[in-house]
Amino acid sequence: MVNEFGYCSLDYEVAYARDSGVITCRASNKFGVDQTSATLIVKDEKGLVEETQLPEGRKGAYRVDDIERHIHERGPAGVSGDEESEKTKPEIVLLPEPARVLEGDIARFRCRVTGYPAPKVNWYLNGQLIRKSKRYRLHYDGIYYLEIVDIKSYDSGEVRVVADNPLGTSEHTVKLEIQQREDFRSVLRRAPEQRPAEVPHESGRTGFDIVKVDRPGEVPQDRELIKHMDNIEVPETYAGEFEVEVSREDAEGIWYFGDKELSPSSKYIMSSRRGRHTLSVKDVRKEDQGKYTFVCGDLRTSASLKTKCILCVFAAVKIKKTLRNQTVTETQEAVFSLELTHPDVKGSQWIKNGVELQNSDKFEITSEGTVQTLKVKNCNTTDETVYSFKLGKLSANARLNVESKLNLMQNLCCAAIKIVKKIKDVTSLVDGTASFEMSLSHDNVPVKWMFKGQELKSSDKCKILSERKAHKLILQNVDSSSAGEYTAVAGHLQCSAVLTVEGTQQT
Repeated sequence: MVNEFGYCSLDYEVAYARDSGVITCRASNKFGVDQTSATLIVKDEKGLVEETQLPEGRKGAYRVDDIERHIHERGPAGVSGDEESEKTKPEIVLLPEPARVLEGDIARFRCRVTGYPAPKVNWYLNGQLIRKSKRYRLHYDGIYYLEIVDIKSYDSGEVRVVADNPLGTSEHTVKLEIQQREDFRSVLRRAPEQRPAEVPHESGRTGFDIVKVDRPGEVPQDRELIKHMDNIEVPETYAGEFEVEVSREDAEGIWYFGDKELSPSSKYIMSSRRGRHTLSVKDVRKEDQGKYTFVCGDLRTSASLKTKCILCVFAAVKIKKTLRNQTVTETQEAVFSLELTHPDVKGSQWIKNGVELQNSDKFEITSEGTVQTLKVKNCNTTDETVYSFKLGKLSANARLNVESKLNLMQNLCCAAIKIVKKIKDVTSLVDGTASFEMSLSHDNVPVKWMFKGQELKSSDKCKILSERKAHKLILQNVDSSSAGEYTAVAGHLQCSAVLTVEGTQQT
């Protein structure tokens, strides 16, 4: 290990697979501690065993593990027909380690798991399943990793990893401790007080010191409650929150429910920052009713939590601005929104054809303040129906109409287009080429060409061309069967012309 000119390094001259793990560099002085971590992965070099040398019918990688285990446990083992050796229950061979990180940093955990069939590995924080997100990073490269970004004080608690397959389950739990960041003010407050220099006593006089004595029961002036707890009333299944503020930013306290001391968990979320202490009680039930107390040294404040029926909450809420019918074109986005009299109301539902909608690629449901919004993305004709919003006994309905692009174009055509240049009669020789041309008043209007009641399609003998307002039908190698009336149809408009074929076909 080298430490020169403020630069620290740790060098491995020879690294082995067993050296894999999290390397942490920690620096500390009288003002605090800081640290940074990185993961070292040492990959084993390939051995002499190749896939073609493994027994048939065996899983190569798992069979190698079996052979190595037999060598270590019972000496050399030959290839046997024991099918049970193929399947093993999960085993966590590289255990995650407890972590202590600064608030705002990244907490990292890792583990290596063996077993066949391949175990499914899940991580839990304070009993809650962790799913991959911007804040929770999960990845695997032979080792399972969990990273918690921008760690908060309420994340402190237990991290548990569980590996399971059809043969069994293995798990391991470690502690996660969060150290709050401190600014210079909290450091200065805890700095030792400078004592005045001693003055030598004059001869014939007795020296004395002045000592301040607190009155009995008096709380030191540098620590007092700025904000006391307030009683709260919370609907069942909602979260209730108590807040206390102490004058000293570094003051620590304890939360109680009745006479029971509370600890951070998925039920009780505690945070403390710059003298402000909060306790959040999740998923409130009737048994959570009672007296909650915060104690900080000699300071104490209490308040009660009561539950109320969620239907009572819904009864107080009214619809201030209701839903409106929406009409969009195919591929566009439809937005339904309504406004309630109360903000942040939970328990609402959006329903389509009797089925509750969830957030997905098709539907986006949001709630911002008093506004509830449903977005229907990439609309098509199958989305046409009535959409409903429900909250307790409250409800609102609106219909979504989706217009086909073709129908929309046809409607526009019917309303405004005109034929500027009509097709004219054409005379052509056998095996010759005939063409009909027309012009419309609008660009890109769909036109159909008809012959003897049948719509014509582009082919080797028939070419249909359209460019903005101009439309052309070209017939090649005409014969007597090509003679007749041709019609161009644009919406409700149409015009016709006759093709005459002269001469006889040469044999």
